[in-house]
Amino acid sequence: VGGFGKVFYGRLENGKEVAIKRASSSSMQGSTEFRNEVILLSRLHHRNLVRLEGFCEDEDLQVCV
Repeated sequence: VGGFGKVFYGRLENGKEVAIKRASSSSMQGSTEFRNEVILLSRLHHRNLVRLEGFCEDEDLQVCV
């Protein structure tokens, strides 16, 4: 569980393993904060972080992969 919701393990069709972060419905994170987090994750490079593959922001759904 992260600060804004749960983090799940997943595997893409090409076999690549990913972490999937989904904002919880009870999270106080709004669209602006989500976009800022996506921008930050796209710029960060650290051995303990996975690279941002993509994201989805659709109505009440906010997901980073």
